[in-house]
Amino acid sequence: MIRTGKPPGMAALQTRCRAMRDAVRSGELLAAAAEKAYAPMAREAQALAPDRELADGIEVAVVRTSSGVRVGLVVRGRAHYRWHWSEFGYFQMRAHPYLRPAYLRTKQEALRVLGREVSAGLVQIAKRG
Repeated sequence: MIRTGKPPGMAALQTRCRAMRDAVRSGELLAAAAEKAYAPMAREAQALAPDRELADGIEVAVVRTSSGVRVGLVVRGRAHYRWHWSEFGYFQMRAHPYLRPAYLRTKQEALRVLGREVSAGLVQIAKRG
């Protein structure tokens, strides 16, 4: 006997796949995962910062724009105007890099965390349907 139509459970599978697609398209899943992935990088940059004021201003930022979601490290507070002087130096001051070394030391860990968080988020969405 030949069966026609959709196999059992196909509608539920399609619903779950649409939910995963929508989560990826909205950027929220990736933004949440990236925020967790950037945390070790922020801690490392804080530890390497040349002074306490710069270290206290370093944090992970999530910015939602009309074109999507962006995640990265920012320097806020009183030190926001001078972070680049410490990082790159200028004619009166030698460079004291702390952001790039933090990135280089933690990028592999960040990629692992990002992959783990995105996978866990997709599994959670798939189970929720």
